[in-house]
Amino acid sequence: MIDDIDATTARVLLGLDGRRSRETVLAEAGAAGADIAVVSTLLAGLRRCDLVVDAEPLELSALGGPDTAERLAPDHSGLSVSGVAAPLATLRHRRARMVAVHNTGRLGAPVASLLAAAGVGTIRLVDDEMARPSDAAPGGLLPMDSFTPRRAGAAAAVRRAAPEVRLDTAASGETPDLVVLAGCTPVEPVLLRSLHRLGVSHLAVSIRESTAVVGPLVVPGTTSCLTCADLQRRDRDPAWPRLAAQLSVRRRRMSEPGEVTLTMMAAALATAQALLWLDGGTTPTLGGTLELRTSAPQIQRRNWVPHPHCPCGAGRTAPRRPPERAAGPSDGTRTCAMRPAPDRMGP
Repeated sequence: MIDDIDATTARVLLGLDGRRSRETVLAEAGAAGADIAVVSTLLAGLRRCDLVVDAEPLELSALGGPDTAERLAPDHSGLSVSGVAAPLATLRHRRARMVAVHNTGRLGAPVASLLAAAGVGTIRLVDDEMARPSDAAPGGLLPMDSFTPRRAGAAAAVRRAAPEVRLDTAASGETPDLVVLAGCTPVEPVLLRSLHRLGVSHLAVSIRESTAVVGPLVVPGTTSCLTCADLQRRDRDPAWPRLAAQLSVRRRRMSEPGEVTLTMMAAALATAQALLWLDGGTTPTLGGTLELRTSAPQIQRRNWVPHPHCPCGAGRTAPRRPPERAAGPSDGTRTCAMRPAPDRMGP
């Protein structure tokens, strides 16, 4: 509650919409007849209470023009109130990053669109399949994209979300900063070997019946990988390799599973984890998976440790804890809602 101010000063404060810098607000206040010293003192007090932050519209415009600045202004404000010390630098950093999304169907295309909408500058879409009616989803492919190349429909979805985004192809020869493996479970061994050989970090996300699974986020040679998880499953069930092969063939012939709201939750959580990694923040999917259901009010983290016999080498050369960049509790809780959910060991 602020009192004892005149109507002109009140209008200035009510006009703080997050789109103008402090200097612009003061200039407009002076032009409107307000006492600039009073307005400046009020802004300083509000800032000390973390009730206002400086907007940077000119700098945001440099990220892609006025329309992009307008679109990213809520993200800039959201990063500011979330405790990010340099939100503009974070958005600039995202703009310089490339993320490749494999399998751009019902789950992958919305992930690609969300990444682009959040400011990731370059998106590579990897998919040779034709779209099916079941691939349509909010933020992704449209029903009219059915029976056309899925990658083209996903590219259109990304353009709708962020017209300024750069769409890359593997032919460019550039190495992405992160690869998202959407719905690719199990992942083709040839692809995994290539990612490890190139040292490309990658994040898996899939729907398993009524559960969305996000992670692990793999840093080759440092954290547990998808093969580590498969080897742990094999240790518990010798029939797992045959089952995994059958699942791989079966899923190529079927539509991706997943009720649409669960799929959207998975896409949002996967995108959030990808952005945390790109931004250099803490990432609970390093060495773990996050599991959620529409029927449960919590996210549960499952811990995956490096397997000592995995060719990735993480079990022989790396500490069991995630890198300091993404340090988090290796046990305990990791939830997003009403009651704690303890970490579980895989699978």
